[in-house]
Amino acid sequence: MRFPDDSVVLHIGPHKTGTTTLQGAMHEAREGLAAQGVHYAGPKAHSMTAAMAAATGKHLSTQGPESGERKWSNLVDEVRASTARQIVVSSEFYSDAPAERISHILEALGAERVQVVVTLRPLVRIVASQWQQYMQNRPGVQYDDDLGYVGWLRAILDHPESRQITPTFWRRHDHARLIERWASVVGPERITVVVVDDSDRQGLLRSFEHLLGLTEGTLVPRKSGTNRSLTMPEITFLTAFNRRYVGSDHSLADYTKFVRFGAVRFLLGRTPAPDEARLLTPAWAVERVSELGRASAAAIAETGVRVVGDLSLLGDPSVASNVGENQPSDDVPVEVVAQFLAGLFKVASRLRSAELPDDFSPSGTETRLREALRRGDGDVAAAIARTRQELARTGPVDDLSRAQATRILAGRLRRRLGRWARRDRDARQ
Repeated sequence: MRFPDDSVVLHIGPHKTGTTTLQGAMHEAREGLAAQGVHYAGPKAHSMTAAMAAATGKHLSTQGPESGERKWSNLVDEVRASTARQIVVSSEFYSDAPAERISHILEALGAERVQVVVTLRPLVRIVASQWQQYMQNRPGVQYDDDLGYVGWLRAILDHPESRQITPTFWRRHDHARLIERWASVVGPERITVVVVDDSDRQGLLRSFEHLLGLTEGTLVPRKSGTNRSLTMPEITFLTAFNRRYVGSDHSLADYTKFVRFGAVRFLLGRTPAPDEARLLTPAWAVERVSELGRASAAAIAETGVRVVGDLSLLGDPSVASNVGENQPSDDVPVEVVAQFLAGLFKVASRLRSAELPDDFSPSGTETRLREALRRGDGDVAAAIARTRQELARTGPVDDLSRAQATRILAGRLRRRLGRWARRDRDARQ
């Protein structure tokens, strides 16, 4: 079951299959891995930028086009220089690669040494989470906000071959085709599929320990290493925000910096109330997704790849969670809005002292905000300071003052950012 020594173990995801848990555990265990002859490549838990460049040639909107290629080159150099008995490279973005880029990735890492690992979860455990991820990157996704979750499900499940809506979904999650695409280049004998069983919380990490020849217990999940889902009130709020954002003067770079990697992450840091409504997947969708999962499992079994775990889980409707019909509601707790705005202000306040990385390409809005903070712009600095003070206060009696503060201060910052965005747009014309 263990990979041969001198292997480069390339974990390609796809998304929503325990990648965050695995990457966090590998990153935290670097010292223990090294003591056992295993090197986890890359400076962070997830070398996303390098993987995006290698797999798709794309880059984050907050970075220059040359940034990803440079980071990919650095990652390749690190792999080639390592003398460890096993080298691990992990990113779910490798699953986006077409065949010609797969060849490029393998050649760069040393094709004859590469062992590809694909982690798979049942689709019924993926669809809701992946849709929410698209919501959190809304300006960069082909998607109609009016569809909602159920409309999106019908679009991708009724006509999976069309791929007009969120085309990356089936590129990542037509799991049989994903494996066939990689097997056509690397060969099925060098692909290992690890089926993730959510009922066994340690199963994914134990599987990788066995594949890498590690002592059991080497890999431990980080306390903050999992991604919780958005609740229905959070989805309601973010949907409304996205509708207004997409029609505004702000850019994808602004959204990426301040919302996707700022306010939304801060929002996910809150602990929802036990009775806060969760997103539900309709029973008809569970059955359709399970049907597709069963077909995928059968096709994977025919490829000849090695399988760790139970392939039948991929088409088992009984593993679905949160099944039912969502009840429409516009009610959003003040705490949701407050947490989101606190995240925006937290990102903004960090710009005062944070140095720009060499590979960073800030939007016009961020550039102007940095300048305003450095010169002590009264409106912005006061808005940030007052909001942080208000949001630091706790207790139910503060709900009204918190709501008033967030509305007033959000309006100030929104108007200020709107003026800067328009200036930036006019300067480009």
